[in-house]
Amino acid sequence: MLCAWYQRLSYKDKTYAGRRSKKNKANLKNRRIKLSRPHQKNFSVQGIIISRKNFFETDKIISILSKERGIIRCIVRGARKPSSKLSGSTELFVYGDFFLAKGKNLDVLTSAKPQEYFEGETNNLERVSHFFLMSESLDKLMPHEIPNEKIYNETLSFFKISEKNSENPSLVYECIYKNLITLGYGLLLDVCAKCHKKTKNLESSFLSLSAGGLLCEECAEKDDFQTRLSPQAIKLLKFIEGNNIDRYSKVQFQENIGTELAGVITDYLNYIYQREMKSPKFVKEIRQLQKNSRRSKI
Repeated sequence: MLCAWYQRLSYKDKTYAGRRSKKNKANLKNRRIKLSRPHQKNFSVQGIIISRKNFFETDKIISILSKERGIIRCIVRGARKPSSKLSGSTELFVYGDFFLAKGKNLDVLTSAKPQEYFEGETNNLERVSHFFLMSESLDKLMPHEIPNEKIYNETLSFFKISEKNSENPSLVYECIYKNLITLGYGLLLDVCAKCHKKTKNLESSFLSLSAGGLLCEECAEKDDFQTRLSPQAIKLLKFIEGNNIDRYSKVQFQENIGTELAGVITDYLNYIYQREMKSPKFVKEIRQLQKNSRRSKI
């Protein structure tokens, strides 16, 4: 039965009321359809894979350092199957174009076009360990999904230079320090980190990671965690700060300066991350194995 108010309406009013109700129903139906369909978006990035881990039985979760979107974590469905087309193009240190679809929690990698494989020589384990060190430092310290063109260009240049020439074993530490400066973790090298006095005498300079730079003699006496840093290492850090990888990669210095730089950067990475990273241990083990093999040949 119709409502009492509807019976009292004229024919014209009844026709208008019916049309209005139909229109409201159609709008509500369209609104429900729009709400039920999630807004999916496909996008593509150009970058290099810096981390990878297995997920369930056949999937992978990878991190891509890209120029457009920074570090992106995405899932690759069925990449560990023998018949998968994405198994080879989603390995570590692969540089190329990656096509992704927006997911609920993680983006989904749909296809990839690799351009270069930065795997290094199989006999040169030291170079591979440097690749792992660079990738872990970026994955742990760099904010995800925030683009940083300087870090992207510096890291890509590091991989290309290391792939062609491996004469400088300290290049990875130089590049890591340059990336730390870009992220805002640069060390104060011109003034004392506590009293802000100019450090004129480099021979009596001490480094404090907790203070974030060099200390003068007076402030170093009050700091229990300071270490002495050689003037050559300080000059090298300053040169890295003011130049790009094309210039500081060609600088030649003694082996003890490179060892000192490696120790400082490793301690600084662990201090920032507040945990001990795995890659620096791997680099030390590889170097020790190479030294032992050289001694055995002699």
